[in-house]
Amino acid sequence: MIQTRSILNAACVGASLFALSGCDIAIALVESDSEFLSEEFLQDAAKAKAEFLALGPSPTLPTMGTGTYIGFGRIDLADTLYGPSGTQLIGQAQLDATFSGSGATVGGSVTNFSYRNNTVFAALREALESGDAAQVGTVVDEFKPASGELTVTANAITDPLFSADITGSIKTGTESFDFDGATTGQFYGDDAQVIRLTGTTPNGLTVNDGSTDRNAEITIIGAK
Repeated sequence: MIQTRSILNAACVGASLFALSGCDIAIALVESDSEFLSEEFLQDAAKAKAEFLALGPSPTLPTMGTGTYIGFGRIDLADTLYGPSGTQLIGQAQLDATFSGSGATVGGSVTNFSYRNNTVFAALREALESGDAAQVGTVVDEFKPASGELTVTANAITDPLFSADITGSIKTGTESFDFDGATTGQFYGDDAQVIRLTGTTPNGLTVNDGSTDRNAEITIIGAK
């Protein structure tokens, strides 16, 4: 069971969560009895989603510097193509970008996964949309720990909209899923403050459980 206590920056009283100026994005302290949950992860996930929702696509790439983007990876393994339910996973994402005059590179991983079988995907999606770490924690408290890691690689990026490769395996209970293929990436914000990656099967992404290709949708969002 997750217990929550909300903290709201006084400067934000009466303001929208997504009016970010001067406000704390993650507004909850989350205490959990589950070993695979952490307050920091839930707040990072809520912050990354809130900042993504508040920003538009980056018009150009920075020409120098680096950025570390922290957030989450959400995977929906649907029972039918683009179906509303099935196995859902969430993990901790870290993406690192390097910018130069000739372009950019992005690399990173999604780790520390948890999952739930036979679940309706909308609950976690809506919790993340809320930008409230406590609401995300309430949903994820029903999940179980999984093992494995996904690796993200993108080189020679010359535009804020780019392609990134994703590979890796995740084990959930008695099932194991192998991921391989391409995702679509996009920087958001005037200073590339957010990265979002999305991928679906069969559109460039393959997810196999050892015998069968599975229907899948993956979203990775990280914020500086």
